[in-house]
Amino acid sequence: MKNHIDHLWAEEALDSRGNPTVQAKVGLTSRVTATASVPSGTSTGRGEAFELRDKDPRRFCGKAVLKAVSSINKVLSSLAIGADVLNQRKPDAAMCNADATLDKSRLGAKPIGHYGNRVLEQVQIWALEVDSFQCRQMSGGRRKPMNSNLAFVGRAELLSQLGDAYAARQHVLVLGPCGIGKTAVLRAFFENRTCIFCDVSAPLSRILHTLESSLAVNPGRMDLLARQRGLLASLATGDRLVVFDHVAKTSPQIARFMNHVAEKQPVWIGCRSDLRHEVGHIWQYLFRFKRIEAPPFSLRETIHLLSEAVHIEKIQPDTIVHARKLRTLSGGNPGPLIALVIQLKEHHYELQNSAGLHLLELDKRINSYRSRCF
Repeated sequence: MKNHIDHLWAEEALDSRGNPTVQAKVGLTSRVTATASVPSGTSTGRGEAFELRDKDPRRFCGKAVLKAVSSINKVLSSLAIGADVLNQRKPDAAMCNADATLDKSRLGAKPIGHYGNRVLEQVQIWALEVDSFQCRQMSGGRRKPMNSNLAFVGRAELLSQLGDAYAARQHVLVLGPCGIGKTAVLRAFFENRTCIFCDVSAPLSRILHTLESSLAVNPGRMDLLARQRGLLASLATGDRLVVFDHVAKTSPQIARFMNHVAEKQPVWIGCRSDLRHEVGHIWQYLFRFKRIEAPPFSLRETIHLLSEAVHIEKIQPDTIVHARKLRTLSGGNPGPLIALVIQLKEHHYELQNSAGLHLLELDKRINSYRSRCF
């Protein structure tokens, strides 16, 4: 299921000539995403596919494409979610059947051609490259897979704070920079507790789908507003804490919905910052939340993680002796620290001198760049 479409979203954008066009984003269950836009066409042949425009003189002299955007978000999105991105014939056939006109005049040629040709082509390339990279990891290549037991260690004090907030049924804001381990902490805390996890980086329709699946709510053919009302009614009768993770630059629509959920059940939010320009419109509702910051690893927690790495991953034993240096090198951030452990698993470094530490940091940065490229 890793190469199946998780969400599809479109918006209006301007092409190189300043004309409105459609820009769409496709995300896979493997977290691979691709974005593309189609320039507005100038051909007027007799067999030309229909270019759907709003024809509203108040916006871009009638050339706006909000109708085409709506075609993707309301019709094509529901057809695309769950489809295998590597089998393009199936979504292509579904889109053509949904339009059912020779010149694509119902949904517009731009939404169908844009999604079918441009976005899927890009996301297919990325999916295949990620698969290739993962295969090299698992097949005895230079990179070796990490043991999942190292995904989370330490954090006793932070877990204690979360436990107190959970017992008091408080709204909680878990803060910390990228790589500090907020998601790992939240998932470890709720491993044996009941909650609903929602990724707020997805569109509102996908957030609603996650809640509906967890609450066993069947939305049928209801619109977004009716679906929100149905979910809020279900949440009012139960006792389910809701976790909104990866919260950043929230739209007014998503922020209002999150606030309505907080009026029914305890809500926990994971985000990098509580600054208005970073967290978005949810900022105005954060006065009711208890702030708990995920701090960098202490020296004790760093030693704990490195001890586990020596025992489980069989990295060089003298790593623990140089725990203070590695903590300084990673800034106490678990993400970079794990990246250093990966390098120590692959090579032996002379950690007692600055040249060995510099080489370790350089290799980590190179492999981080290679990972982003794939």
